[in-house]
Amino acid sequence: MSNSPSQPGPDPDGDEPLILRVKTTTAFQKIFNAVAAQKNAALGSFRLQYDGQNLLPNETTPADLNFDDEEVLDYFVQAIGG
Repeated sequence: MSNSPSQPGPDPDGDEPLILRVKTTTAFQKIFNAVAAQKNAALGSFRLQYDGQNLLPNETTPADLNFDDEEVLDYFVQAIGG
């Protein structure tokens, strides 16, 4: 193993990490809209999670959930089927 620091790279799905710089007062709806635009996905076709908890577009702001700087959200495509 190398002792060199690891560099950010593609996630396991082959997508590059999406970095959004937002204020803690930005409404989650705007964050969901930005993710949808960047991922070319329809709202409702994906979900965002923070520490294993689903975030909802109608939740207020990151500040209301006590987010710190440089928080990482997980992006999941909604499963469709039966």
